[in-house]
Amino acid sequence: MRPSSSTRSASFSVYPRRLPRSFISSGFAHCHLGLGKLYHRTDKREQAREHLATATTMYREMGMTYWLEKAEAEEPRG
Repeated sequence: MRPSSSTRSASFSVYPRRLPRSFISSGFAHCHLGLGKLYHRTDKREQAREHLATATTMYREMGMTYWLEKAEAEEPRG
C-alpha cells in the first residue's frame, strides 16, 4: 500500500533535518564546484571565479582535501 500524499509530504519536510550538516554542506560545495566548471567552460570567468572560490572555501573549512585540490585545479587563470 502506498503512503498518502500528506504522509509523503511530511516525510520530505522532515528528511533534510535528519541529514548531518557536513553532508548538506558538502552537497552545496559540490554544486558550487559544478557551476564553476560550467561557467569556466563557457567563458563566463567572473561567475566561474565566484563559484569556485565558494567551493574551495567550503572544502577547506570542511577539511575535504581531495575535493579542494579538484576545485583549485579548475580555477581560471588570468
